[in-house]
Amino acid sequence: MPNDLRQRLRKALLESYLHRPVEGTACARCRRQGVPLALHVIEKSIPQVQAGAERAKGFEPMSSSGGYVRGAFPLCAACAPPCKHCKLPTDPLAVHKFAISVQAKMGLGVCTEHIHWRYVFQGLVARLLGRY
Repeated sequence: MPNDLRQRLRKALLESYLHRPVEGTACARCRRQGVPLALHVIEKSIPQVQAGAERAKGFEPMSSSGGYVRGAFPLCAACAPPCKHCKLPTDPLAVHKFAISVQAKMGLGVCTEHIHWRYVFQGLVARLLGRY
């Protein structure tokens, strides 16, 4: 019985990481609206007084406590494409650069089980050309 509960919790957590419709929210990177978004690719915790300024950059608050707001920068399927195997969002080089630009960290909602060769080669080419 406890093993079944763990499997159901794992499945629910993984489903929460998938792209899904979010009312009134646009992609933080490309500003597309009305598309499914992944909310756990790029995450940030900021003081509550800075939340308004971060919303202008695409920050979506999720919870707050102790004077801090935790939230994410939602990304669409064009910016963080889903993995072909598990459908979790992937993290191409452009997503990492965006996370650096907004001073946020990569969240847990990305596929780490499968190799995405396209992004591996993209990163190698960028390093060879001195762009990363």
